[in-house]
Amino acid sequence: MTKNIFILLFSILSTTILAQEKLKSTDISEFAYTFEINNGNIVGIGAKILENKISESQFLLLGEQHYSPEISEFTNAILPKIKHSNFKYFAVEIGPNSTKKMITVIIVGAGHRALTYASYAQHCPEKMKIVGVQPVKVSSFGGLH
Repeated sequence: MTKNIFILLFSILSTTILAQEKLKSTDISEFAYTFEINNGNIVGIGAKILENKISESQFLLLGEQHYSPEISEFTNAILPKIKHSNFKYFAVEIGPNSTKKMITVIIVGAGHRALTYASYAQHCPEKMKIVGVQPVKVSSFGGLH
């Protein structure tokens, strides 16, 4: 019991003492490269670096701030660069507002979201039509196929 209390106190104190107080823009400025999107094209010093990193990568993950229109603009601008780097598949997580705009979909996997979309398509066939289903197989090594 004493050992557990000591470990707990040590963890709390070391975290408090060694924790970073604030992250300032100057802390990351040497690693930041800016770009803008003009007429659907990514321009600026960061554009070339972004293209190089994409060409060196096997996967690309876009994080987002929900309800931000800039992510759509960025996604539209980045898709040609992804295709040029021989990416063949593109998957997105979308919310209920986007599903209102979809007409035909291909469902990948059989998770909760896929079942929700299938149910929606069943109940609202005039708004969504499922044109394909691609199951996801999990190998014994934990990889997806």
